[in-house]
Amino acid sequence: MNNLRSSFHGILFFLIILSGSLQAQDNQVTDEYTRVVNERAKKIVDSLAINDSAEARAVQQIIANQYIQLNQVHDHRDQEKAQLRERYSEDKKVLEKKIEELESHTEKRVSELHHSFLNKLAKQIDEQKIDRVKDGLTYYVMPITYRNYLEMLPTLTERQKLQLWEYLKEAREIAMDKGSSKEKHAVFGKYKGKINNYLSAEGMETEEARRVWEAKLRGRQKG
Repeated sequence: MNNLRSSFHGILFFLIILSGSLQAQDNQVTDEYTRVVNERAKKIVDSLAINDSAEARAVQQIIANQYIQLNQVHDHRDQEKAQLRERYSEDKKVLEKKIEELESHTEKRVSELHHSFLNKLAKQIDEQKIDRVKDGLTYYVMPITYRNYLEMLPTLTERQKLQLWEYLKEAREIAMDKGSSKEKHAVFGKYKGKINNYLSAEGMETEEARRVWEAKLRGRQKG
């Protein structure tokens, strides 16, 4: 009996130590992520040139919190999805329905965070600076891509330029809520396809224009 009690106490002690170790690892991950997103937020805020230090700190906190909240939503979705796939591995139809419901719920929550985030920013900074925050959250893909199209297709009309700009704005609005760089770039990739289809319908030869433009870029890099 004493040996059994001793073994039980030993196992219990081990589980307590293990639990504490896992909790410490989770805290380290959380602390590291918080540090990283605060650095990202600071870089974005620094680009805004806000003179009021208190306002700059407030905007940085809003941006960092958005990163953290979106990450929590995406992590929860991924964990739930993994559990659903395990639970309904034998019933594909039920699995698809459950995942669809999960994605719908996630999109709703992300939409709520999106609007709340922009409302909080609007209380601190003007629309022009909010646009620059959106660019910072999406690696400045929108202005870079737009500039590239203008260089690649110098004969674009004002109407066509406006349509390209609207497509890219829509892409940026979606991409800023994604959880990873890969997902954000994928959104822009999808919209670049839309842009190319639009330009083709307008009678523009984008493939040949791109080859000429890329050749010019290579020439600049060599120079």
